[in-house]
Amino acid sequence: MLRELGPAPKPASFSEEQVEEARRAQVEGEWENVLERFPDAQRPDVAFIRYLADDERAQVMVDCLVDRGVDAELSLSGNEVSSSSPPEQEQADAVSHFECRVQFPVRPWPPLTAEQLGYLFDYLEGFTAPCLEAHGNPQPAAPTREFFIENWPQQNWFPGPSLEIMGTPEGSAIEQACPVTPPGFN
Repeated sequence: MLRELGPAPKPASFSEEQVEEARRAQVEGEWENVLERFPDAQRPDVAFIRYLADDERAQVMVDCLVDRGVDAELSLSGNEVSSSSPPEQEQADAVSHFECRVQFPVRPWPPLTAEQLGYLFDYLEGFTAPCLEAHGNPQPAAPTREFFIENWPQQNWFPGPSLEIMGTPEGSAIEQACPVTPPGFN
């Protein structure tokens, strides 16, 4: 199926001004997320340091959080940050997460185009979902391609391993065998 898809469509582009505007919007969204859980939280004054590359994101975030006293570590896959907080420390840890995301965000990208979303749907339906099913992870029926595109990112369908095996060696192996991102897709 991958050969039939052809090359991934080119993403839209952002000017540097649009990148900065999107970064600032991300910061505000991150703080709103903190306030939803902790309305009395005090917003720290924290400066942007640099954008992270995908291959360093998780490790830099773990290091940043640990430097702030958060009990954080890399997940088994090495691609995600795992942390837990005792109830009395949840607010402080949420603020620390905010600080680290502000200092070390991933560079904002323009929204996916309809062409990109169609390509992603074709990949997920034609490769990822069947691969997951072949590995014993039944997937819900896909919506129509048009529905997926029109309702992104609230399309309520995205193939993935079952929650029971996420973060386990078995789950990591399945994620490696059945990637959810098409090769060359950004």
